[in-house]
Amino acid sequence: MRNVSAAIMSLAVAACVTGDESELGIECDGKCDGLSSVRSLVADAKKLDLADLITIGASFATEQLDGALAASDYAAIRVQPTELYAPASIAANDLTLHSLDTLVSGLATRFGEGALTTEVNQLRGLFLGQSGKRVYAESAFVIRAGLGHVWSTPAAGLDAAARLGFDAGVDLEARVITAHDRESSALVASPLAAIAAARGFVLPRSLADIRAMAPGESFALSGRGHLGVNLGVGVPILIANPVSTLTYSLVLTAGLRTMFDGDVDVQLVRMRGDEVVIDVGARAATVRQSSVALKDGFGVTGLVESSVAIAGTAVDLGKLVDKALNRGVASKLSLIRAAAERTHSAMRISVARVRFHLDAPAEVEARAEALAQALRGDLRLAQALAARGDSGVTIDFDLVRSGASAISYAGVDVLGMSFYRRTAESEGSAVIQTPGGALALMWESLHREGGWFFTSHGFTRIGVAGLRWDAGKTGAAQSETNLFVQTEEGDKFMERDKVIDQLDSIIVAVGGSAALHAIERSGNAIERLVLAKCPLPSSGFDESCNINLIRFDSELRNLRQTGLALVNSLGGIAAVSLN
Repeated sequence: MRNVSAAIMSLAVAACVTGDESELGIECDGKCDGLSSVRSLVADAKKLDLADLITIGASFATEQLDGALAASDYAAIRVQPTELYAPASIAANDLTLHSLDTLVSGLATRFGEGALTTEVNQLRGLFLGQSGKRVYAESAFVIRAGLGHVWSTPAAGLDAAARLGFDAGVDLEARVITAHDRESSALVASPLAAIAAARGFVLPRSLADIRAMAPGESFALSGRGHLGVNLGVGVPILIANPVSTLTYSLVLTAGLRTMFDGDVDVQLVRMRGDEVVIDVGARAATVRQSSVALKDGFGVTGLVESSVAIAGTAVDLGKLVDKALNRGVASKLSLIRAAAERTHSAMRISVARVRFHLDAPAEVEARAEALAQALRGDLRLAQALAARGDSGVTIDFDLVRSGASAISYAGVDVLGMSFYRRTAESEGSAVIQTPGGALALMWESLHREGGWFFTSHGFTRIGVAGLRWDAGKTGAAQSETNLFVQTEEGDKFMERDKVIDQLDSIIVAVGGSAALHAIERSGNAIERLVLAKCPLPSSGFDESCNINLIRFDSELRNLRQTGLALVNSLGGIAAVSLN
């Protein structure tokens, strides 16, 4: 497994560390691999003063913008005709309606992943069935720069000359999905006026408007702009001892203050109850500013110690963490660019996703401000509230909390004959939170494959390491590691002997040697029967004899049934075919 000191893995763990520095004991069941203890340098996020972010100030859509959209000539600003969606059972009998399932696929294409859209669409179908509403309408239109949308906030703590959100002089593309009692010509011809008449607004102007949105309703804005994110905030980081690839010596917290430039988007979805989801993403994004926080401020707790000694070696944590986190961000952005170049299509990546529970008790009265800032591309206050343990704010992921793959391909394919080498590497981390603690996993996989003419050979190696924190055992962590190796062989024109070589090992692994012997006895008898009744001609091979033998010959049928019955009697693999 790769030395994790060279590739820092971000792992979310249970908050069982109460001080700024302590020694965590490690328990193991024969899988410690030299892991004995972890020194904690975890900062207490609740001590962070958020006044610098709270005072930035952010608002929702203005009355002027919302009124201008409602009164606009929709035909002049629409991107595409308004589409109406209903459950498949209703849409099948109405030529004017589309199935909700197609709404999912469309959103997944535009916003890059289907998990959230699938969740939301299930909610939409349930809401239509319970509320008496009949359809959801999706309207796509342009918000002209001349309307003065001003969808941005100051980039305090980042680039003082920039603003986060959308640039003031650009047009924005907007998509609004709303629930309606019925389909009508007015809804299709002038949807923004119809939306404003039905619920009082097009884009939400306040937290009260967001509360008034029906489950499954949403809006998304996209255009040229900037995003502000503290990557990795609130996620403890494990650092390996440089003298050992499997011994973790430090756990600490750090945040990467980051500003992205590019084609960015923000989408808000109203969920069930008091829940709201905000997802921000980017296409063709670049990092304009990025640095690890050494001091507290603007939603990030600084490193408790900037330099420590590990195994007698002085380590500059600031440089180490900054380099590792920046490398992780750069690799994921390069992956998106490479995929876009390869497919000649736009590629989008989610930078972060936040869930707000509007009615949850708040330790710091800043949730409405955090939501408004997130809608303007500044996620730092929301991330800080989540790191403090605010029950109303949860970070699903950010750019350094999810795994990513990097694939390189070099070769040529001529008339089906490949001369190539392909390497795919993947690394990442995941967390399983439970009431009693947390399991933090990190993985690394490598797949290499090479080909010559019509054959290919390859192998896959996956290394998995985990640390389990048990809330019932104060300061205790348990380590486990596993390694999986798989070899592969391929041939576009597979010889019979090669197929048999591969199947034999599978049969032995699943059914044992007795199953293989049973299959061989019947199989060899079938082979002798076929050669006797359908001998190979010297020229002009005809398959009709073999086909008729398989279909109609009772002797062959009996051999097959006898072989399968013997395999079944051994408790083996009944699915094996003796054709």
